[in-house]
Amino acid sequence: MIVTRGLSRLLNIVLPSVREIVDWQEAEGVLDVRRRPVEGRPAQRLRTPGLDVANCVLEPLVSKLGSDGRPRTETTDRYDSALHDFPGALVDSLSPETEQDLAADRWEKTLRSYDRMPIPPPDCTQGLSEAEFGDGSVPQTPTFPPDANQSVLWLVNLLVAHNIIVAVLEANSRDPHWADRHPGSHSSSKATSKSQANPKKRPRHSDGSSPPPSAKRQTLAAGAPQMTPRQAYKKMKNQAQRRRKRDRRGADEVDLPGIDVEEVRTADGGWQGSRQVVRDIGVDVVAKWEARTLGQYLADVVLVPFRNSGQLPTKIYDNMGRLIIYRTALVGFINPELTVEYAATKLSPFMAQFMYECQKFVLGCTVEEGNQVRGPHFFQISGYDRNNKITPELRAWHRNHQNMRALATLFRVDGPMYRVTSYVNATLDEFPGVRARYFQLKTYMERKYGISPQYGLFWNFCLNWGRDSRFVKCLPHVDAMNIAIGLCAIFIYGVFNSDEKCWLCIWDANLFIQLPPGVVLTYPSALFYHFNYDLDDLLPFLSPERKAELDEILSKARLRDVDIVVSPTEPTAATRHLCTPLSDSMQARGSCVFFIQATMFQSSELDTDTLKNARAQGKDTGCDVEELKLRGMYWQEYVRSTTATT
Repeated sequence: MIVTRGLSRLLNIVLPSVREIVDWQEAEGVLDVRRRPVEGRPAQRLRTPGLDVANCVLEPLVSKLGSDGRPRTETTDRYDSALHDFPGALVDSLSPETEQDLAADRWEKTLRSYDRMPIPPPDCTQGLSEAEFGDGSVPQTPTFPPDANQSVLWLVNLLVAHNIIVAVLEANSRDPHWADRHPGSHSSSKATSKSQANPKKRPRHSDGSSPPPSAKRQTLAAGAPQMTPRQAYKKMKNQAQRRRKRDRRGADEVDLPGIDVEEVRTADGGWQGSRQVVRDIGVDVVAKWEARTLGQYLADVVLVPFRNSGQLPTKIYDNMGRLIIYRTALVGFINPELTVEYAATKLSPFMAQFMYECQKFVLGCTVEEGNQVRGPHFFQISGYDRNNKITPELRAWHRNHQNMRALATLFRVDGPMYRVTSYVNATLDEFPGVRARYFQLKTYMERKYGISPQYGLFWNFCLNWGRDSRFVKCLPHVDAMNIAIGLCAIFIYGVFNSDEKCWLCIWDANLFIQLPPGVVLTYPSALFYHFNYDLDDLLPFLSPERKAELDEILSKARLRDVDIVVSPTEPTAATRHLCTPLSDSMQARGSCVFFIQATMFQSSELDTDTLKNARAQGKDTGCDVEELKLRGMYWQEYVRSTTATT
């Protein structure tokens, strides 16, 4: 050890270290000579007349590999050409196939970005300016106007029949923190922020009153909650986790061997649905529907019932394995017991609040002018379209300031309708191709016209509310103005026995689907002739064999084999005679519909304002279905068995 240390010290004396050499160079200014400033040092220029780079490159190759006798200036392929004309060779090297591949790669990245992109929340301003919207509080108006339209004012009696206090619902409708006090009703109830978990008390004035909120807080209250990029990423991860959990849970699947969605009739151009079936048989079908004798033509329908408990989401495929219809399961924030029996007999706190605010909306807006082709009930259509317009704009009914205010109140932040809209939009995750097409439309409209969809990814909203009746039953119709290769989502609200009432019949698919309150059905309503029909009106026209078959199908889904009764207390055998059957006065049924009209896609996918302009530019004005397939914006195809299961 001593000898080794001595040798190392001797070497340091005889042979200086690198550090010592560098220190000496800096002290003597040796490095300064080599580190002259760039601006003070002119660039060297060497000229070599007679030097050919091609010869320099090829000479060694020929000397090593041997000459094949060709002149050296001859170009044999595009790689030899690069030695003489590099720019031209670069252009030639990008073949059409390569350009297509690059375009496909770019679009694949766009699709992946759409898939990761969270669906935007509903627009709670509904077109009101910042000054008109204010802080977003519900205006101080009477609960119901004195001159209310009595044909649509029927909810109060229903609430009283279900022992629900109207004053509590009215207070909730004015409470901006209602969702915080009802965690199950919040759009992100499981992701409670720290500020919500530990609320800070606001300072008070000396008289005990609270000061007004800060300008920043008012700005946040005026619109949807602003999320930071980190919060948006966390929300996206939570949504993906919920999708994976739902996928692991599975779904009920139904195959329709007689339906190919690609062959369903559309209007000329392929943008929207066709009314041909309405023109052919519409009058006769509606007459028989009103006479309740249409069941004779529905004897061989396929029933898709809803089990009383434990019902999974339902996926319905065409004969090519394309998912075309999706029905959700029951959810806890609407139906706490997750049973059809509960939805048939009780109004949950959320459903009662939802219907109460819908009633206020119906009484607070103007009547929509229309031809009532879907039935005599109240309806309205809001949002953007381009029907008979050069550029997209809000519908005339929506531009009315009174209706804007009523819509803004209905879609208040974290209110019931706000929550339902997010719930409805989540079903688009089951249709990735259509979801991507909707995102492309949103991106185009924001870039060109500066407008965005007001209902998540949907541009239009319709509320169907009973008039002179508590039940909304749609007549046979087809939503021909909607986009054909797209989806319509319908949310069912109310309290009624869905085992018997208001099944959805899809005529073209020969399908009967049960829709209890609180369920969302997402399907291409522009392609199918459809209507509501009671199962009791179908049974008299069935043969005994068919009745026995249907009874077996429904036996697993029926609530009970006894009548549903109502009692102020828990019924027992001793108090059975005091119970009363569930009457129509305690039932109600309506729907909310979210959709997009075809004219919006015509503008975005043809990149022009109108079809007339597109024709003037020499463009093909039809919907390019093959292009949609190549871009992945079509119905998703799955490997499906040919056996239908229910």
